[in-house]
Amino acid sequence: MTVRRAVAVTGMSAEDLFTEVYAAIGDPDNVMRVEAAKRLGMAPPRPTGAVFDEARTESAAEALETAVGRAIPAVPVIDGPRLKAEFRSVGRAWSSKGLCSGTEQEVAGILRVNLERDVLRERFEYFAVDVLADDCCAQVSAVYDGVFSGYRIWRTADRLHLCGGGQAILGYGSPEAHGGRAAMWRERGLLPRPHAEAARGKKARTGQLLDELFAIGVSRGFVPGGEVDARTREIGAELDRMGGLRSMLGAHEVVRAELDGTHARRLEFAWDRIGRWLG
Repeated sequence: MTVRRAVAVTGMSAEDLFTEVYAAIGDPDNVMRVEAAKRLGMAPPRPTGAVFDEARTESAAEALETAVGRAIPAVPVIDGPRLKAEFRSVGRAWSSKGLCSGTEQEVAGILRVNLERDVLRERFEYFAVDVLADDCCAQVSAVYDGVFSGYRIWRTADRLHLCGGGQAILGYGSPEAHGGRAAMWRERGLLPRPHAEAARGKKARTGQLLDELFAIGVSRGFVPGGEVDARTREIGAELDRMGGLRSMLGAHEVVRAELDGTHARRLEFAWDRIGRWLG
């Protein structure tokens, strides 16, 4: 059966079809896996005997060492078509903009820079390192105040492949699931985020506060249960100290643009009588 015919019969997209096919030929219990892979010009993932259980640490160095020394070796080697399918899936969920490929040393160096920045994140909690068997990859997640920044690493025959840095609300999926573009959270591959310059200048600090306002807005709201969220008021007061009413108005406009008018009105109420703000 041709790809065109298979798409017509199943109603699936070509990308989803190949993802399903690859899952089938990657199943060790499928007796036709080798023949099917050969006819499609694809290779099933190579199994690995290594076993890995999730590890948590507050140290960027330890998270990196665990990922490179233990998690990545437990990941099966995959080929180009499977890598492309997996990256497309993650790219949609995390708004990831690029895939970095290189030697183990090169990829570890890029990951190290990102993890060291995540430690500086406001209310950083810990790193979680794990192996996602169904996705044929290792994942390192920086968790902070209900939000995580995730990195995934795959293996092909001669290289490692890394993507990530995209943020998501724990238990809520990606920022896009909430209707906003969440531009201040969008990653540009593995380039620094607005909050990466932690504690260096008003612009960097404002970026941190905007990130946190977004997380509060979609996870618990600015006025949960009719009571003003205390942290929301603290953020308003800090913005007022940094730049007065102008800074607060700027943050309010970001909330309106990235979330919606309802969140913006609730934020107005939560900030009532902070500095010159009248909700």
